Amino acid sequence: MNNNTFRKAGKRLARIYYYFPIEAFIWLTILIALLIYDPAYDRHMSLCIFNRLGIDICPGCGLGRSIAFLIQGDLRNSLAMHPLGMPACLILSSRVINLFHNFFKNNKTRNLWQIS
Repeated sequence: MNNNTFRKAGKRLARIYYYFPIEAFIWLTILIALLIYDPAYDRHMSLCIFNRLGIDICPGCGLGRSIAFLIQGDLRNSLAMHPLGMPACLILSSRVINLFHNFFKNNKTRNLWQIS
């Protein structure tokens, strides 16, 4: 293989990376992780700053577990954990779908997969 072939492949990979919806994969990975996660487990790790500071009232606590319950089909526990779990799940899902739709619909990315 000559040097020109590697140069073309490198340019194609650079274009794919530039237009690739990294945000969509991050949100999709989080939603898949919440699908695997057991929200009923009491000893969960918390990244909440309010919890670390010893403040008991936090507007976001329970949102991740609420989404996890919702993804696993337990609507009652989802609403009990956090009332905004369902809208948050819908917003995240629609964002992922929108990012992937824009990626595959875009004329600039349509030709990225062809070997030139």
